[in-house]
Amino acid sequence: MHMKNIAGYIKAISLIVVLCLLAAGCTAGAPANVEVSAAPTPSATPAPPAPGGELVLPMPMNLTTTNPLLQNTREMNSLCALVFESLVLFDSTGAPQPNLAEAWQLNADTGEWAFTLCSNATWQHNGRALAASDVTFTLDITSQLGDATPYRYVLDTVKSWRVSDDGKLILKGDTNFYGLLNALSFPILPADAGYSAQSSPTVMVGTGPYKVTSAKLNESMLMLANESWWRKQPYIQTIRVLPVEDAATAISSLVFKQISALQTTDLTVRQYREAGDANTYEYTTRQFEFLSLNSKAVDLRDVRTRQAIAYALDRAQMVSYVYVNHAIAVDSPVPPDSWLYSGNVLEYEQDLDTARSLLVKVGWKDTDGDGIWDQAPDGTARQLKLSISVNMDDSASLRRDTALIVADQLSAVGMVVDVKSLNWENYKNELEEGLFDMAMVGVYMNPVPDWRYLLRSDGAMNYGKWSIPALDAALDAVQQSANQETLKANTDALQSVVMNELPIISLYFHTHTLMTAPEIAGVASIQEENAYGGIASWYFPQ
Repeated sequence: MHMKNIAGYIKAISLIVVLCLLAAGCTAGAPANVEVSAAPTPSATPAPPAPGGELVLPMPMNLTTTNPLLQNTREMNSLCALVFESLVLFDSTGAPQPNLAEAWQLNADTGEWAFTLCSNATWQHNGRALAASDVTFTLDITSQLGDATPYRYVLDTVKSWRVSDDGKLILKGDTNFYGLLNALSFPILPADAGYSAQSSPTVMVGTGPYKVTSAKLNESMLMLANESWWRKQPYIQTIRVLPVEDAATAISSLVFKQISALQTTDLTVRQYREAGDANTYEYTTRQFEFLSLNSKAVDLRDVRTRQAIAYALDRAQMVSYVYVNHAIAVDSPVPPDSWLYSGNVLEYEQDLDTARSLLVKVGWKDTDGDGIWDQAPDGTARQLKLSISVNMDDSASLRRDTALIVADQLSAVGMVVDVKSLNWENYKNELEEGLFDMAMVGVYMNPVPDWRYLLRSDGAMNYGKWSIPALDAALDAVQQSANQETLKANTDALQSVVMNELPIISLYFHTHTLMTAPEIAGVASIQEENAYGGIASWYFPQ
């Protein structure tokens, strides 16, 4: 399929910092993982797959390097995943699966993980086989880059690395933590292609399904199917990457068949699907939204008040009105599509009677019957009045809309709530100094199942400064989980403590959309960090 060349016509979409994960495994055939939560547009049964065709994808603008460890847009990370591969991939439940690392074993006595690497993977620039030294080389660069790389979180989990005498990769963390495997989704670099913390080759070089044959940053890139890839060859043989001006232009370009696919946060994509202009596939992201509660706020110290707030909220209304159903309501900071999520049913569904009953038990009274609590538990004549702080920068405007809904819903159970719209500096200061009652907060979570930074008494994002012994113990237990079964059990226990104690009130995880030209078939294995994870199965029907 030949697409119209639009280089120079459009620039780039700059979106959220994400990871470059690859959806493949170390056995022959198509990648094992499946799309996170995709609902493809119904269409006529396509013709059988056949090799051929050209795919045109959007390129982010202002690129300065081909080093995947320095990319910070969703689009570029998805492009990187066409060329580079990682040690593990994630299946549709977020569980780590073999990829460039085909097997692993934990030595419980030493705390070291030994990894056997895929013997069939070779580097595109010289055909050399993948070696454990390539992985340690990549980790060395990650360490040198520090905060300059979005993969800095890997070093919070993986503390040391080396190559064993028999050529295996040896990794070690602080504890025998099964979640260390989740940190191994970073792109692996060849040690002999010119990558360093300061430089990178002209074209990307990896082990993946496509090989870059020509590239000019911010202008164009051409990829051809990698004939030496150790999996089944993709049907689509050519990928052309061209710059796109902005999100709206990208969607228009897809509708007018100038590009073939794109990732989007647009809340109105349904109209393009219904018009037959595109196929749409929705997937869960790791963008988590929650209501932070301040332990310094006197009226929030009683857990029953926090529970009353949770019961007063109708998160379905927030998801529908603000995000046009592009979000999934949750009761905990565990992604709802994860194998670690404790359940599909919300514990805190809106129940106004239960919310009011809890406030009565705390000791609040409505002395004049006007529906507003006006006598505190200590007998003081005052209203149950709280504020919600929210950042009003352009990128956070939807958060303010949500805060207004929260305020309205809490008023229905007798609370008086004020929404404080702040610029970023004032908002950040309130969070860091604890100068708030409640605050709307969003955080992009890395794939490692470690929530200490958010919930532990010494966590960097524990803005409410809660110190709950049972919660700290549950968080630490997760870090001591050496296998899947223990990790699942301890994460379930953690979620139970979070929902009982409510240091934060979880709201929802965002969902985003992959849009493709309607003629593209076989789309699967969609994940935020790698929208093209199942590209080997994509094809243009003959």
